[in-house]
Amino acid sequence: MENGIVWFTAPSDLKQRLAYLPREVRPEHDHFQLSLDKERISEEIRRTRQEENAAWPAIHYLWPLHPVMEWLSDRALNAFGRHTAPVLRLPGKLAENEHIVLIHGGFPNRRGHVLIQEWCSVHVQGDAITGLLDWGTLKDRLGLEPGALPNPGRSGDTAALRTLLPRAVGAARERLQAVKRDFDVTRGEVLADQHRRLAELKAGHERQLGLDLARSNAPEALKLRQRDDRQAHIDRVFRDHEDWLDNTQQTEDDPYLQVAAVFTGQLAQEGA
Repeated sequence: MENGIVWFTAPSDLKQRLAYLPREVRPEHDHFQLSLDKERISEEIRRTRQEENAAWPAIHYLWPLHPVMEWLSDRALNAFGRHTAPVLRLPGKLAENEHIVLIHGGFPNRRGHVLIQEWCSVHVQGDAITGLLDWGTLKDRLGLEPGALPNPGRSGDTAALRTLLPRAVGAARERLQAVKRDFDVTRGEVLADQHRRLAELKAGHERQLGLDLARSNAPEALKLRQRDDRQAHIDRVFRDHEDWLDNTQQTEDDPYLQVAAVFTGQLAQEGA
């Protein structure tokens, strides 16, 4: 890092991602210059606009959706195997018998898209669950700022911590169920109103069908067939809309839960 700019050369796996981006957004030889300074980024944009052959700015804004950040996020997520989570040992911030289990969970709709999401931190003292913390409280309590928690790279026995997980997950599940109940009340009112409006619109189409047939001079047999065909079309269209509403606005009954991390005051064994 130099003068507030991070210099970074893309490794091979990041280059594979960059291959799908427009060529002009990729720096020469994939040597990135990244900055958090918005004013500096603005100056760089103004500079490139004044050039005869306007080019993409050499300095990129380092924000969460930048390809480098997305690549780093995926690398961090993939650093742990399935059904595993990091253990952060913080003896200066937590007592030896004090633990916090950070759990992420939510409820998907019937199409698999998550409508309810919640971060839940379960505080454990000894063998007892003493409460739940929201993300803001947890961050302030433990000082979760970039660079604030250096990793000493020492491993330790996690058997005792693993015994805490079933109860912590159970507490998080209860919290998520409470969030879902509140969500269902609010969303249920909105969904009922949308169904009511659909029913009114369908009734309007059926009235128009009746008026069209009444003005028609076609033989009765033909009018009956036209009525049946158009009514079937109306029924199908509005049934599809109602199914779409139910499948996208209603959630499954069981949440998904993922242990994201465990914070503990328990020390790692030296040399373990």
